[in-house]
Amino acid sequence: MSQASDEELRERAEALRHGAFDNDTLAECFAVINETIRRRIGAWQVFDPAYVHSDISRYRDAAHDLTGTDKTIAETLAYVSEESASRYFADIDLPAEFYGAVRESSLADALRFEPTDEQIAAGRLMLDRTVVEMDAGEGKTVAAAFPAITQALSERKVHVITANDYLALRDAELLAPAYEIPRPDGRHCAGSHGRR
Repeated sequence: MSQASDEELRERAEALRHGAFDNDTLAECFAVINETIRRRIGAWQVFDPAYVHSDISRYRDAAHDLTGTDKTIAETLAYVSEESASRYFADIDLPAEFYGAVRESSLADALRFEPTDEQIAAGRLMLDRTVVEMDAGEGKTVAAAFPAITQALSERKVHVITANDYLALRDAELLAPAYEIPRPDGRHCAGSHGRR
């Protein structure tokens, strides 16, 4: 999956749509979701103007004469900056070469995000309708994405609910690109959750 472009990942997800999920197709579905999360929570940090890394200025400053993978990263930064002015951020697809360039760059460690085995296992259990308890900081947001997206690819309506408005907004923004793999209507609802 890491050699695929964003467009190819979307195409693979689309090919999975409507089908019954046996173990093989479920594994492929989780692989597509995993790669999308890795990219959008990991490598896509580089597009956040607030992102700080000692080497980032050389990619953002056009005055630097870059070659090879460094040039690929700099050109992609400029492309995303331009495209995001007129397109929804989650709709911008990038080539596989960008992700390969990031993996080879000095930014690689800082931009790496890997869903843990525990998050993936929790997602699988939730998909099997098992209640999963996770402590604060163990990655409930990421774990919940796996069954939610899988269900959406199966053409089922999905609602991801959290206890407070802050978490709803944060999670919706953080994982919007992943939730849009199946092109659902990924919105969050905020409001008073007081007792009635």
